[in-house]
Amino acid sequence: MKLKIGLMITTLLVMTCEISFGKTDLRKEIITKKVSSFTVSKSVDQLTARAEIVLSRNTTVFDKYTIQDLFKQGDPVTIRSGYDGLNHIVFSGYITSVSAEIPISIKCEDEMYQLKKTPVNYSKNNVGLKSLIGSIYKGKYKVLEDIEIGAVRLPNTTVAKVLDKLKDNPWNLRSIIDRDGTLIVGPAYSRLSDLPAAKIHMEKELASNSLTY
Repeated sequence: MKLKIGLMITTLLVMTCEISFGKTDLRKEIITKKVSSFTVSKSVDQLTARAEIVLSRNTTVFDKYTIQDLFKQGDPVTIRSGYDGLNHIVFSGYITSVSAEIPISIKCEDEMYQLKKTPVNYSKNNVGLKSLIGSIYKGKYKVLEDIEIGAVRLPNTTVAKVLDKLKDNPWNLRSIIDRDGTLIVGPAYSRLSDLPAAKIHMEKELASNSLTY
């Protein structure tokens, strides 16, 4: 009797990323793949999504510009990441601060950075969520459930502050900026959500896990 032994080798995918800093009055668009690290923090319980990018000093663009000219508060930034070069957008927003030391740490916020500066003066005796969002926000938006808000008075405030107020009782609503820039507002766990389920390949996409059944 012959016994055949097969060996299955699973190869982990290699994570890749690309950072683009949008064109400004002082420089052209900068695209770099030389990134020491980046982190993205995003949650339905967190109004503003944040990112931190750490760049090494050997990035060639530093030979032409000073850090002060390269990166300024409010400059647009996009982070693309994926596996084996198949990158997609994981964060899009604006620079909020830049460290003075090396390696360079760049902190960013998503579109909420702009909504914190967008003024709102609004008052109505009775309004639904969809009507309210449509009145104060002029970009793309999606309301998961058109909940009755009631009487509102919002003098001398901002869009971000209104969205933050909607987190309070009795509404308990959450707001988040999607990858394509769409503002999504609704219950944290809406039964009406049509977002697809995320699929994760345990062996290829996770370096380690501590799941317990």
